[in-house]
Parts: sequence; structure tokens; C-alpha cells
Amino acid sequence: MVKLFGIDLEYYAFALSMFALFISMFKDFFLPLIFKPRLKIVMNNTESFVRTALSSEGRSRYARILLKNQDSFFSKSAKQCYVKLLEIRDNENNVIQPFDQAPLNWTVYHNTKNDLAKGESHFIDLVYEKEHINHLFFPTSVPNSLMDNADELLGAGNYKLRIGVYGNNFNSFTKTIKIQKGDTFGNLVYVT
Repeated sequence: MVKLFGIDLEYYAFALSMFALFISMFKDFFLPLIFKPRLKIVMNNTESFVRTALSSEGRSRYARILLKNQDSFFSKSAKQCYVKLLEIRDNENNVIQPFDQAPLNWTVYHNTKNDLAKGESHFIDLVYEKEHINHLFFPTSVPNSLMDNADELLGAGNYKLRIGVYGNNFNSFTKTIKIQKGDTFGNLVYVT
């Protein structure tokens, strides 16, 4: 039996194996539990979140959410982060059909997946209304049959939009957002 400092080499090999296992578990399991993206969805009825824009088609009013990766000691970048519109419910809590889940574009970037650095935030357009058409629109693809019946399905009223936030290095989560579409243009607001 070979010894080093009076101890069998098998004990050194065992201790080294246990140390390597501990380091591996710490790196792969415990650190990601502590250091992870800390995402938060922010919205309110200020001009930053409910914004009127002018285009060649006339005025539009957008309801946007702010996806924020909080700047804390234990936070880190969110990788390949994206937001999906999962479902729409009406005043009576009925799911509006037909509807397909769809990713939402990040405002300005015009794509759906981005990294969000520690302390960074970004707006995502949720829904919008047009000045001369009295129903909601979505900045993503929705079935034609839904838009064909949009005046009756997506007209004035209260709606619950369920969204999901997904990415490569954090636990996904969902949030239900309540909005109200008024009878006239300019009355699109969040309901708290």
C-alpha cells in the first residue's frame, strides 16, 4: 500500500473526488439558485406605458409592459428572454377564440428573443387600438378568423391578457394583465 505523509493514497483519491463533486454541485446547482435573473413586469397608465403614436394610417394607442431585470447583487443577465401572449379573456372571463399563442415583439428591436442585462429594462407592446377602428389589435400574428370578428370579440370592454415570460437561464412565469378598451379612441388603459 502506497502512503503519502502516512495516509493511504486511496483516502487522498476519495477526498479529491468528493471535493470535485462538491465544486461541480456548487457550480451547477447552488450558484444558479442564488445568482439568477430577477425579472419583473411593470405597467401603469402613464404616457410611457400607454402611448399614442402617429403613422401614415393615423393615430394608434399602444399599451406596453416594461420587462425589467432588477439590478441587485444576486441578479445576472437573462439569456434569450421572450414574452408570449398566452390567452385573452373577456368581461365574463370566457377565453376568446380562435386564438394561437404568439410571441410578442420587443419595442424598437422588432424581434422576440433578446438578452436582458442586469439592471436593464425594455418595453414590449401588448395591444393597441387605431383611431378609426373601434377594436383591439395585437402586434403579433393572430388568426384571421379572430380579426374578421374583432368588432364583436375585441370591441369596447375589459380584457384579461395572460402572458408568459421565458428564457434559457431562469424559471418561466406568467402574469395576467387587465386592460380596458373604451368606446372611443384614446381610452385604452390598464385596470388595477
